[in-house]
Amino acid sequence: MGPETVSATAATDDAPPTQRSRAVAILLAALAITYLPLSLHNFYLGYYGRGAAAIGLLVVGSYLLLVGTLGFLTASSGLTVVGYIGLGLLAGWFLWQVTDLVRIITGDLKPKNGEYKPKKVRP
Repeated sequence: MGPETVSATAATDDAPPTQRSRAVAILLAALAITYLPLSLHNFYLGYYGRGAAAIGLLVVGSYLLLVGTLGFLTASSGLTVVGYIGLGLLAGWFLWQVTDLVRIITGDLKPKNGEYKPKKVRP
């Protein structure tokens, strides 16, 4: 590997600053809590790893809750415990999404390589 080789992380760290709309980020975070649980606000803001982790947590929690529900219906106490674990994961996912929404509203969660677009002032 010579000095001319650039790593993938160095390329993303030197990316030009981006400006994102806070209103769009708030809308996507609110949708994550209500109708579209894909954590799209993280992808929009440039946090791809966080977005993938949130989707993974949602999928695993939903699967475990489904298995636990089937265990409850078949009177299998071992599988019912799995359902409670899934419910706990889903509760954690929900709190994560609510926290992200509050952080976007307060300006604490900003785009990865930039800032929010300044508000347009109309004369």
